[in-house]
Amino acid sequence: MSVPDKMLVCPYNKAHFIFRQRMPAHLIKCGKKYKGEVLMMCPFNAMHLFTKKSKEDHYKECEEYVLSLQKQSMQSYYQ
Repeated sequence: MSVPDKMLVCPYNKAHFIFRQRMPAHLIKCGKKYKGEVLMMCPFNAMHLFTKKSKEDHYKECEEYVLSLQKQSMQSYYQ
């Protein structure tokens, strides 16, 4: 099943499809009820949650992480 661009899948419950603007509030509410494996928060986007084992995989796919690397590279280039 395809998810529309405006919606995201909840990392706590894959059956939850949440509008992007509602995701921060949903993560707080859903996280309180979650009983599964501990999820880490991405330091580049608080709406990204992942397991400790999948940290490296997440950083390979995280657009915000790539943008931060590019920004650091540009800053060092101009200094």
